[in-house]
Amino acid sequence: MENWNEIRTAYELLRCGTVSRTADVLNIHRATVIRHIDALEALLGEKLFIRSAKGYVATEVGVELLDVAAQADERFRKFATRAKSGEAGLTGDIILTADGPLLLFLLPTIREFQKSHPQITVRFIAERRVLRLDYGEAHVAIRLGKEPDEPDNVVQPFKTIQFGLYCSQTYIENHGEVVKEDLFAANRWALADNQDYLPEFYSWLRDQVPEENVAFVGNDPIGVFHAIEAGVGLGFLPRERAARQPRLKQLIRSDPDWCLKLWLVTHVDRHRSAKVQTFLEYLKEHPVDTVDY
Repeated sequence: MENWNEIRTAYELLRCGTVSRTADVLNIHRATVIRHIDALEALLGEKLFIRSAKGYVATEVGVELLDVAAQADERFRKFATRAKSGEAGLTGDIILTADGPLLLFLLPTIREFQKSHPQITVRFIAERRVLRLDYGEAHVAIRLGKEPDEPDNVVQPFKTIQFGLYCSQTYIENHGEVVKEDLFAANRWALADNQDYLPEFYSWLRDQVPEENVAFVGNDPIGVFHAIEAGVGLGFLPRERAARQPRLKQLIRSDPDWCLKLWLVTHVDRHRSAKVQTFLEYLKEHPVDTVDY
């Protein structure tokens, strides 16, 4: 590749047959054409052309060079076509990271994405730890809660999950009807640990419930959801999830602040790559129908 200019000149000379036509095609001086051929022949230690009054005729080595250069030229032309159509770089892996429970709800979208782009492998990393996008640990991250503010990251809103306070019919059968006026002190509750990744309204609920009324505590929100649905206690559920279960009853009107925001995060160095852009656009154009997080 250090001698690409010379190789290109030789390739055009093989196609054109004369120095003058080659110089016109490449927009260089005739002397430059001759100098490139002399330098390439000196490097290879072989004659590439037989010079005659009618022009330049390829030797056996010259014909072989023509074949190699023609393949390179054709591959570059195909690459240029793909680049212009936005298809260049749409191969290999796309690394997606998110909290593990989200995968279940992302899979239909991933499946549809790969129907259009079967040459891309989606690698999913289930991780609560914030992966370093600047180190290439992932191409796309789905983050929960507050808007991420790491420098050099591009952040876009993805989905908002609304929550409400619910109890199951099983809880009512075992403990009686829930009275709104004495909601927190007179009932058993299923709570999530106040870890950093939990939204603020989880902490708010924990502060409202007396310690002696805590029936269940889980470090995984999905496990807490199951406990509420099983009648272990009252607690927060995603409204989309609760709406599909007739044995669940909403206790009070939901506060608009009882929501969990999901964000699409990419690093600025990779954000504009064709592969990342294609995957992001697909996620935004084919949103997850429901997330029971």
